[in-house]
Amino acid sequence: MPVSLPLRRFNVLSTADPDVALESVRSRQPGSRSIVPLSGPSWSLVSNAIMLGPLTLVATMSGGYTIDNEFDRYVRLLVPLHGELTLATGSDTADLGRAEAAFVYASRGRTIFQPNSALVLVSARADATAEAMRLLDCELDPVVLADRVAGRTTLPGIAALRRAVMTAVRDLEDTPAPLLGLERFRRARAETLLLNVASVLVDATGRGGSSTAPRSRVLRRALEYLEATEPDAFSYADLAAAAGTSLRTVQSAFRRELDMSVSAYVRRHRLARARALLRAGGSALTVLEVAQAVGFPHPGRFAAAYHAAFGEYPSQTARRGG
Repeated sequence: MPVSLPLRRFNVLSTADPDVALESVRSRQPGSRSIVPLSGPSWSLVSNAIMLGPLTLVATMSGGYTIDNEFDRYVRLLVPLHGELTLATGSDTADLGRAEAAFVYASRGRTIFQPNSALVLVSARADATAEAMRLLDCELDPVVLADRVAGRTTLPGIAALRRAVMTAVRDLEDTPAPLLGLERFRRARAETLLLNVASVLVDATGRGGSSTAPRSRVLRRALEYLEATEPDAFSYADLAAAAGTSLRTVQSAFRRELDMSVSAYVRRHRLARARALLRAGGSALTVLEVAQAVGFPHPGRFAAAYHAAFGEYPSQTARRGG
């Protein structure tokens, strides 16, 4: 079956030269030592990437190759779209097959991409991942932990992480160039993905939060932060800091007391704010401007989310308000 390559707007490389391929891979995955085609002269690699500060999203399709990695301070996650993977670490080999998602940190081994595989790779700096893990009350070294869980395809939260990665890919492909160029936007997207990666790593340790702060106070402080913060200035790190605890504890408070996740609450809050703006008869804002003002960069998705929440489209609310 044909597979379209994600991230098609960014830095496309197509080559059958292993040296060129290795140079490209090294620029995105420091520590890559060698790349060897599996199928001789017919081998090819099509690769694409976008760098979001401490995190890089890479998409590849190839005729199959083996890549060796030496030790570095990156954590990698492979999200297969189509095709098969094999992970070799030392004398152990794991056939990941058509896994939904799998952590692969091959610092002392190799990863084999079978022919006609199409994948998305998330590569994150260990220090950035460690910071995200600290927000979740975990102080372990993410490189050591990722190496320990390499090849395991049944980790808690792995399916949710795959969805988050693919949603991020779609968002980046649809984002207007001026917005994509904003460091604030790129940082927010990287932070969200780092927290998803960190959550899976933390869950793999079986260690949860240990804060003893009263839950009602945690929730109250978190809600005060959300009310006072503009969408483009929002970050999960600042949310946790405002609540005076870890992000994991904040998430638990939202689920227990409001029966929803933090992201679901933020989404509902922004939609409610959009409705108030649209219903203000004297507002000079267009529907597009309202969407951007409340943190929805894509008008189509804003309209769909608004309709699902209120049973009408933003333009209908605006006409009644006018």
